[in-house]
Amino acid sequence: MMEDNWSNYEVFRFDVYSMLENVTIEVFFEDDRVSPGLKYIFPSQKNSWVTCEIDLLEAVKVREFNLAKIASINIRAFSNEDTNTIPLPIRLDNFRLAKAKDASKSIIVKNTSPLTPIEFN
Repeated sequence: MMEDNWSNYEVFRFDVYSMLENVTIEVFFEDDRVSPGLKYIFPSQKNSWVTCEIDLLEAVKVREFNLAKIASINIRAFSNEDTNTIPLPIRLDNFRLAKAKDASKSIIVKNTSPLTPIEFN
């Protein structure tokens, strides 16, 4: 189990492998205030590992996110193309906290949308 207090870290990373083209990964974060949470969107690459990276310090700036009290992380994947493949053939692996300068074995992909607080339904 990953620790709840992330205040000593700068980034949260995890690796994604997709067997399809045009798969998008959405990540929702909540701290002890729960709402509004933060939503991140990442691209994937077909038949290749990529490392999704979340800038934790940006979360603090945008929403005064409490890195000492991480409450939940929800990750989902969806296809941007019409597909009947359910579940989507992706793999998530190697969840880790790191300093921004730490190296990664895979290509690092960043959030592709403006980071704004979001109410979860």
